[in-house]
Amino acid sequence: MDIIKKTSYQCGKCHKVYVDENMANNCCEPYHCNVCGKETPRYVLVCEQCREKREYNKAQKMTLQEWEEKFPNHMIYYNDKFYGDIYEMLDDIDFDYNEFPAYCWGTDEVAMEVDPDNVLEGIVENTSCEDLDFSDEAYKEFKNIISYWNDKYRQHYYMQSDIIVLIPEELKKEYIS
Repeated sequence: MDIIKKTSYQCGKCHKVYVDENMANNCCEPYHCNVCGKETPRYVLVCEQCREKREYNKAQKMTLQEWEEKFPNHMIYYNDKFYGDIYEMLDDIDFDYNEFPAYCWGTDEVAMEVDPDNVLEGIVENTSCEDLDFSDEAYKEFKNIISYWNDKYRQHYYMQSDIIVLIPEELKKEYIS
């Protein structure tokens, strides 16, 4: 029998044991933003400000008027909340404690539908019957039923898009006096 000697390394602060010396040395060291160097929470490699700046720079920008013309009745997203329109958003902000926002995010409307393939797969996977299989005719009928149901009861939800809606200065004058 061959004997293999293993070496391990222990973090001096929290006493976790590692096989790699570098991992033990860096175990309890603070994390820093890869962009600006600012200290970040554990495992966070880009600080909030740099992440927001990167997202802003990558996003398509639209004026409020362009947004409302191209996406009528779409919600907007700001500070982890969805709003029916810009006025609802601005009414919700307490300007005694918050600055007037220069922008908010647009949203994408997403349809919620039942997927017949996933339903049938789930039935087959979650049953103890090994030979369960549906005929082509049964599958087509089920798909037609689900399609009818989706058309009749389809629901929508909104999620943040990659479009920034620029808030006009005129609104700032209206809300901050």
